[in-house]
Amino acid sequence: MTPDSLPACAVSEMLLEETRLALLAGDFDAFARHFLFPQVIETFEGRHRLNSRAELRAVFEAVCAQNRVIGLTDMVRTCIAAEFKDPDTIEATHVARLLSGTRLLQEPHTVFSILRRVGGTWKIASSQYAMREASPLRRALMAG
Repeated sequence: MTPDSLPACAVSEMLLEETRLALLAGDFDAFARHFLFPQVIETFEGRHRLNSRAELRAVFEAVCAQNRVIGLTDMVRTCIAAEFKDPDTIEATHVARLLSGTRLLQEPHTVFSILRRVGGTWKIASSQYAMREASPLRRALMAG
């Protein structure tokens, strides 16, 4: 199967895995290459528009710092729905579980993302995080 013929959920899961590895490694460059600007992040606390790599780095560093504080060792993110809206746009939803070893650190949360293909490469254009509890992660996403 060629990258152009991947199902929508496979595209989403590829981005989820690559950004997971980058977050766990603290590798901003590997993480940032998967995002478009402006980047929009939304939680129940509000909307955060990131216009540059520097602004994305502030959020990345806040999230990585929060992950260290809570003892995060892994995250399991599973695509539960995805569909092409046009050949270069996917709407995808995944569930995220944050773990310390085998212990769940907080209630799983759902994320809805818009993915866009630009120059043949899939990138994340925006994400909406539905976290029920007011968590430090929610605050970290609004950092910067």
